[in-house]
Amino acid sequence: MPAQLQLVQQERRFYFIGRTKREVIFTVLADSLDEARQKFRASGRPDSDALFIIKTETEIYLACMQLAGPRYTSMHESTIERPS
Repeated sequence: MPAQLQLVQQERRFYFIGRTKREVIFTVLADSLDEARQKFRASGRPDSDALFIIKTETEIYLACMQLAGPRYTSMHESTIERPS
């Protein structure tokens, strides 16, 4: 049986690495690089404080197998009702 995947969580995190000490100086969840930079500036830091910006994206999926009828069994072996 093919597994049905359901996205349950998604995030984009940006890490600003300092120009002088080369360590993480600011971390933020944001939908885009522009939004992350705006939040960095709003924190009181000038753009020149950052040498690098690292972006990570995480997506977590629930993998379910379809059973007979309107029920699924999750990877944790508990039963989940299918939403109507």
